[in-house]
Amino acid sequence: MDNAVEEPPAPEPVEDSGAETYSRYRWQARAAVIDALRMVARDVEDERAGREPPERRIVCERFEDWVVFDGGNREFVSAKHRELRRGPWTFSTVVDDGGLGHLFRTWNEFGSAVRCRLVSNMALQSGKGDVLPEVCRRLGSSIPDSGDGEKISHAVRSVAQQLMALKPETTGLPESERTPAPGKRKPREPSPWLLERTRTFLGCLSFDLEVLDRQRIASLGAHAYVKPMLKQLGLPEADPEAIWTAVFGLVDPCMEAAAETAWGELEPVRPVFSADPLSDEKRTVTSRQVRQAIVTAASRPRGYRPVPRLVPRTVAGVKMLWGGCGRTAIAQAERHMAAWRRVRDNDVPHLAEEIEEYQDDLADLFARLESRTRAHTVPGVQYGAALWSELLETPDDQLPAPPVALKRKHVTGAVADLADRCLLDFGGDDDVDPKAELHSASGENIRRLAGGAR
Repeated sequence: MDNAVEEPPAPEPVEDSGAETYSRYRWQARAAVIDALRMVARDVEDERAGREPPERRIVCERFEDWVVFDGGNREFVSAKHRELRRGPWTFSTVVDDGGLGHLFRTWNEFGSAVRCRLVSNMALQSGKGDVLPEVCRRLGSSIPDSGDGEKISHAVRSVAQQLMALKPETTGLPESERTPAPGKRKPREPSPWLLERTRTFLGCLSFDLEVLDRQRIASLGAHAYVKPMLKQLGLPEADPEAIWTAVFGLVDPCMEAAAETAWGELEPVRPVFSADPLSDEKRTVTSRQVRQAIVTAASRPRGYRPVPRLVPRTVAGVKMLWGGCGRTAIAQAERHMAAWRRVRDNDVPHLAEEIEEYQDDLADLFARLESRTRAHTVPGVQYGAALWSELLETPDDQLPAPPVALKRKHVTGAVADLADRCLLDFGGDDDVDPKAELHSASGENIRRLAGGAR
């Protein structure tokens, strides 16, 4: 008789929305990074035109998701991520879930001089909804109606009706401008006052609906938003991933009102110099700070690259990581180095002097490859990877003659052995000891510096 006890089925989580929610918050911060980069681009344009750039800054999570200050201009931004499975924004959902109702309240409170913008990864549904961006552009410009005044008036009236249907805490509208609950009495028509306010609001509103979604912005944001501007900044060879990470590191704490301040923990007890509700150092990042982060990340990209899954087991591996070599190349080099050492120590121990001369010749070859590589590669970006590639592509007839028959893997292993003994380098920092990093108790420094692995 089988007495085996049947295992109960593994429990399933009641809900699994935490990861998605966290990802949406991160998307919002990354969307703000795009505006932070735009501030720097505008500074550069001003300087090239011979103008002194005005003060530019972003204040996060004040009234809206963030506020962009550009000199005396203010723009309130609502950033809303919409899952692809939900489809495009409809006319009604963009006013409610899309945040236009709340933007209307903020705009109404601060006056008609401020601008507003909706940022999203999702377009408006074709038909009624997708006319809104064009209507806003027309109302915000001095272009005549050109015969489409009826279309504009219809859009204004439709938005006003949607505002009337929202809760007063969302729109700030008085009870007299609200639509009664369904079934109570006939819905009210928008008043002339509300129609005029809605029309003026739409003239101050713009849409940015082409931001990458939360999955793609994490992996492609650097190449989509940083790489195109590097040439304009005079940094064509800089690592866009490092710069994206550095600027995100400035913006993300501001979303939590946790940015570093000049006074640190003394902030709560220092005198209050400004009663401006939009003046909060812990929520603010300036264009100067962003520019400094870009320069720093461009000069020392390894400190900003993502932590790799591979942690090297050898000094040679650490050096290759610093030089930008990928996981496959490092694993290959460490395997080949082990194969070389087996040959050197077990098969030909009587040729120790010849082996040493052979490795000296390899070091000379490596120095020549290094000079060639430096001529067309920026050290510290992908310099080590390019150098390793040069070695792998060197024809056999240009390699030093070995004292015994060797396979190609033994040649690359012998070079890795030289790096492991700190007799050659892959472009790593001169002020960091790879042996100390490798043998550190926590290994945290390796994980921090190992940004080159791909």
